[in-house]
This record gives sequence, structure tokens and C-alpha cells, in this order.
Amino acid sequence: MFQVAGIKEYKLESLRKLLPSVLDQIDVNTEYLIYNTLFLKDSFKDIKHVFNRYGELVGAAENGSLTQELVTEVKELCARTEVNYLIEEGPTAIQDCLDGLREILKAVTSLRRLMDNNGEKKEMLDLNEALANLTVALKREWKRTCQLVMELDTEVLPISCVRSDLYYVLGTTLLNYALAMAKLSEVDPEQKALLMIKTQQKQDHAEILVKCSVVSGGAGTLNEFLNALWQEDLGALSWVINIQHDGDLDLRSEDPNTCMTIIRLPVGQ
Repeated sequence: MFQVAGIKEYKLESLRKLLPSVLDQIDVNTEYLIYNTLFLKDSFKDIKHVFNRYGELVGAAENGSLTQELVTEVKELCARTEVNYLIEEGPTAIQDCLDGLREILKAVTSLRRLMDNNGEKKEMLDLNEALANLTVALKREWKRTCQLVMELDTEVLPISCVRSDLYYVLGTTLLNYALAMAKLSEVDPEQKALLMIKTQQKQDHAEILVKCSVVSGGAGTLNEFLNALWQEDLGALSWVINIQHDGDLDLRSEDPNTCMTIIRLPVGQ
């Protein structure tokens, strides 16, 4: 029987498992940010130099001292610095920086939510936002073996929950699927899977579906690997959902290659 006092230990263990993926995601996006920022820095330096020479050209034209030599120099400078390329790629680099910052923010948010220590205090939580944050934070784990499909219902209502505990449940659930697929890939590197994360608003509750289906070859032992992982976590996860939040946690296996977890949580409480 799961002991309530042990929830902190389970959360700490979950955090230990999740932390490398979160830090890796932050590290990868930071590298992209540095690369794009350096590109923008060098680009603006080159563009400034070109504009300074254009200023000289315009000044010479205005005072009647324009020479073909100056025109040729400016044209050659533009060719060397590839001004059109810099102007076209600049907005893309800026957008990449913004995307990277958003992913870092999501990863940090997931980490902070897992580390929150607000006891049993309940807060309103946007399930779609929580799942989006966690999938970014865990990207290192699933991207190698799974194709991710997300179908998030925009009509899903916020739920009242102990935020860090629910992040623990959602994060552990997603991580278990990713780890099971990683183990399966070790047995058969050709194995690939479709990982679906879906939310749906029902009449009086919100439903989260996490489903993993092996889509190519292999021995079809996904269920075996998942069951081994669930054995470690199921008591704590069930307590958080069933007892703490008056919800329902349902594990299903349609066949050895297709497994799903359904979490139902009451809304507006």
C-alpha cells in the first residue's frame, strides 16, 4: 500500500530522472541562441559598414564629387558582404532566437513546477500548457525513438490541483513511455513509435490520453518494458490522481505494441 509520506521521495526520484533531459534541452537551445546571436552581431557590423560607405556615396553624389571608382568600391563591398543574404536571414535568426527562448522557458517552467513546495495547496492549472511545457522539457527522451503528435482541446477547462504533484504525474507518465521506447530500440534499433498526447473536455472532467504505438517491425515488447516502469511508480501516481485529486488513472494495453494511459480529472473544483 502506498504511503502518503513517501510522495516527496517519489517526486525527488522523478526529478532526478527528468533533470538530465531538461538540462539538455536548455543546453541545446542555448547553443542555438549563441550561434544566432553571433550571426546577428556580425551581420549588423557588416551592414553598418555598407551603410557608411553608402553614406559616402550619397555625399559624393550631392556635392558633385562622385567617381566611378567609389561606385565600384561600394558595389564590390555589397557583393563581398552579401547584404541581401544578411537582410533575408536576419529575421529568421531573430525568430529562431525567440523560439529557442520559448523552449528554454518551457523547460525551466517544467522544472520549477516539479520543484514547487506548496504542500497540499491547490491552484488552477491549464493542462494543455503543462503538457506543452513537459514535451519540450523531455524532447531529448522522445525525439530519438518517437514521432510526437499532440491534439490539445482548446475547450479543456483549468483544473484545481496541487501543481507540483500533477506535474510529477504527467512528467513521469511521458518519461515512462519515452524510456520504454528507448529500451525497445536497444533490442531492435529499427523500432519506431507514434506517441500521441491528447486532451479532451468531457461534461464534468478533463481527460488526458497518452498513447504509444509501435509502427515498424520488431518483437513488440513495448508493453513488457512499460509494465516494468509502472511497477516502480504506479502507487504514487495513483495516490496523486485517485486520492488527492478525486480523479481516475487507467492503464490499458490493446496489444503488445500499443499501450495507453488515460487520466481523468474533475474540473472547476
